[in-house]
Amino acid sequence: MWKLNKVGGSILNQYKQEMLPVLYKGIVDNLPASYIAILIPDQGSPTEDLSYLEDLLIEEPNRLFALNNSLMAQLINGYRDSDLPIYQKACRKTTTRTAADVNLINKYGPVLQQLKNAFDYKSNISENAGRAYRLTEMKGANVCTYCNRQYIFTINKPKKKNGLEHVARPELDHWFCKELYPLLSLSFYNLIPSCHICNSSAKGSVVFNLSTHVHPYLQNNPDPAFKFKPTPSVDFPNHWDVIIERVNGTKEDNTIKAFALDEIYAMHGRLEVEELMKFNYSYNAGYLKILYEELLNDFCPKLSRAEVYRMLFGTELEPARFGERPMSKLKHDILEYLKVI
Repeated sequence: MWKLNKVGGSILNQYKQEMLPVLYKGIVDNLPASYIAILIPDQGSPTEDLSYLEDLLIEEPNRLFALNNSLMAQLINGYRDSDLPIYQKACRKTTTRTAADVNLINKYGPVLQQLKNAFDYKSNISENAGRAYRLTEMKGANVCTYCNRQYIFTINKPKKKNGLEHVARPELDHWFCKELYPLLSLSFYNLIPSCHICNSSAKGSVVFNLSTHVHPYLQNNPDPAFKFKPTPSVDFPNHWDVIIERVNGTKEDNTIKAFALDEIYAMHGRLEVEELMKFNYSYNAGYLKILYEELLNDFCPKLSRAEVYRMLFGTELEPARFGERPMSKLKHDILEYLKVI
């Protein structure tokens, strides 16, 4: 959960080769010469330099963010990343804008809009089904990166005559939102496979920053620093709720709040959590663990611990594989709480 593995160089090169001509055309067709000179030094000459465009497509998050700030500082005099959330709030005001609000809108608005038109995610990926499906296949995610609740397979089926018919794919969340960071609109490592709820409904307008939120491609531990914990329901006796324990003010806390995971997972207290808790307390203490161990040692000795666990609980035992089946983190934490694992 929350962790995505970086891809190999061949996949990145494939993405770069497909997207570079598209991005080049978008810049040349939509931006003034002064902007083009910054993004494509010596554009149109034998010494034309495409390294900025290549890096904007395939660079990793830390360097990508640094490159964005460097280029934006050349495109907007006095550019400051810390201005962007304030600019965003100013744009959303319908009345009573202050002079400072107007100054920010005038300073950032026109340039950001021009760059968004040039780095056009909608036409280049979102509405280009073939390209979008190829991209999500490259990423290879099975379950929503953020909530770990829903499958997000990329599914194609053969057409009757030839080719493929696209059936379903993950949505792609811009970790750095494209409205404020348009240079990163097409960046491979800025596009996070997710479900519709996390991408559109839950996250909303929250502005992410590497110092405040967990970036899936920078997450080293596949088991993030929080725990799902069962708790007896206050409102409904003999029922169970679930809470998410974590340290306030951390990246984990901010990410949980951004995707409304407290509220979303509260709905699962009466489902998966309650089933496990009732089963556990309906029998002798430790029955689930005994069942698990007996299956492992006596009835299914040819299966691994992870295979028996998967057969019993329908999820993955090892954190590195939480992203392969929904609810793996939730059930892992509850079963750990019950001392089954």
